[in-house]
Amino acid sequence: QIFNQIVSTKNIRKITASMKMVSAAKLKGDENRFKAAKAFNAWTGALCTEPIVIGDDGPNFDDLPQKTLIVPFTSDRGLCGGINTFITRTVRVAVKSIHAQGKECDII
Repeated sequence: QIFNQIVSTKNIRKITASMKMVSAAKLKGDENRFKAAKAFNAWTGALCTEPIVIGDDGPNFDDLPQKTLIVPFTSDRGLCGGINTFITRTVRVAVKSIHAQGKECDII
């Protein structure tokens, strides 16, 4: 019985070592993706002006210039259908509201 416990403990050590190696590889991949995201974030920060915040009473488009570019960001990961639908619906409402004010807008 003690021999079986020793063998079992050795097997658990092997499994733990394997799990540590997998975790290290995943962490390295996450770090690489984070570095790429930081560069993207800096680029979008330089590209964009102050974002429009949507409050309880909806977005306010009165302060926009005559010509506006809308760049909606959606996700393709996981269960983001609800978020993507909300973003798409909000963009449609924004375009209608901007056009109703006699202003132009494009969407990328």
